[in-house]
Amino acid sequence: MHVDHVKPIKRKHTYNRTTKKWTKLNEVKYPERDVMDNMLPSCASCNILKGSKYLETFRKNIVKQLNKFEKKHAGFRLLMRFNLVEVNRELPIKFYFELMEEL
Repeated sequence: MHVDHVKPIKRKHTYNRTTKKWTKLNEVKYPERDVMDNMLPSCASCNILKGSKYLETFRKNIVKQLNKFEKKHAGFRLLMRFNLVEVNRELPIKFYFELMEEL
């Protein structure tokens, strides 16, 4: 498990024109968000994919990934054709902490 900042703290970066790469600095743009009330458990893969996005943006990105996967991967379309995988676009994307709030 990871700890996710629900409202991202966004790490500051600097761009090196020589190497053409971004480097993370040890500073955050919103240090006031680095508090327990803004932290929730997250699986590692979700937290890494979410990065510094807000939750609603991350939800939209998940749908975009599904659309891209469905469009570009013949193997996925084959699984769908044989009813081994079903895509339910009506089902809302809910994160772990949202499911726990419903209990």
